[in-house]
Amino acid sequence: MPEFAEAGLIQALPGPDVEDPDVIPEVLSTTRWKSRTYALPFNTDVGLLYYRKDLIEQSGINENRRPTGDWSWQNLYDSIATLGSAQPDGDEPEKGWTTQLAPYEGLTVNVMDAFAAADVQLASADGRYTATPDTLKRGLKEFLTHVDDNRTLRPRALTSNEDATLDDFAQGRVAYMRNWPYAFGALQSRLAPEQYAVVPLPGRSVLGGQNLAVSAASPRSAAARELLAFLTGPRSERCLLDAGFAATRLSSYSSEKTGSPTCWEAVTEALRPGTASGDPAAREGSARIPSERERSEYIGSIRRALEEAVQRPRTPYYGAFTRALQSTVHGLLTEESPDLDAAAEQLDEALGEAFAGR
Repeated sequence: MPEFAEAGLIQALPGPDVEDPDVIPEVLSTTRWKSRTYALPFNTDVGLLYYRKDLIEQSGINENRRPTGDWSWQNLYDSIATLGSAQPDGDEPEKGWTTQLAPYEGLTVNVMDAFAAADVQLASADGRYTATPDTLKRGLKEFLTHVDDNRTLRPRALTSNEDATLDDFAQGRVAYMRNWPYAFGALQSRLAPEQYAVVPLPGRSVLGGQNLAVSAASPRSAAARELLAFLTGPRSERCLLDAGFAATRLSSYSSEKTGSPTCWEAVTEALRPGTASGDPAAREGSARIPSERERSEYIGSIRRALEEAVQRPRTPYYGAFTRALQSTVHGLLTEESPDLDAAAEQLDEALGEAFAGR
């Protein structure tokens, strides 16, 4: 939003600053820049930890040691270390987990997850660069621990995006995967419900998603704002959630509180006609429909992750920032013995230039 606002490409919404207690606070704050609101949050996104229940069970991991919403990164590491130690049947995974490490925005997100775990902040709310070589070194060390070669599916992960990691997970090459909420629906046509589940990512994940704004050049601003209000309203947000997106409103995650019915049947019928009514012909060849229990656990994991999520750095020069970060970090991943001191100094200089718009 800061990029579009500073460039004068979008209109500030008229009236006082928008305060909607139903919108998740951290998500709502992504629509603001310099004390003005420029958009409404349409859908959000957050990192989740998917795990293969079947592979974990084959490893002899007890029920009380399987993933929960309270897991730390160390819990994940300990579980990965146990994988393959007691598998009398079946093939063991190649590595413990995978995530998106190709040099694109997915890499930036993974680095920001690690920086959040290490309590490293790069910029203030108004876009001023605040990191130092020392804090960057701490963050980079945390990141390299997350993606250690002994537990991460490397070198495949170094060229992987969301879909590639999803494929590795579905194929059983790993038991754990970091991915977005969309993966829950994508896996329904590839794995049985007893094979996988999802919990919040350890620590605090980074937000994704889209906001809706009105072009500064729009001749129909009032009508556009009405459309924004409709598309981001409670009913629309619940439909987005049931269609596999992460909703921005708290009420979407608890229909009982609002009295608003879920949108599941309508969404299912729209995406796959006949399936909601139980038409066997319509169901043939389509992805299965998850049970109420599966949906409840999935929705609960999203909400819990969103309530702890953090934003990526707020800056009008975000493009320059993310390119500088990806360049330095991806190079670090390919080094056999990375020099963290040198990398932190290099990254500090590159980010300082990026945040200054140079």
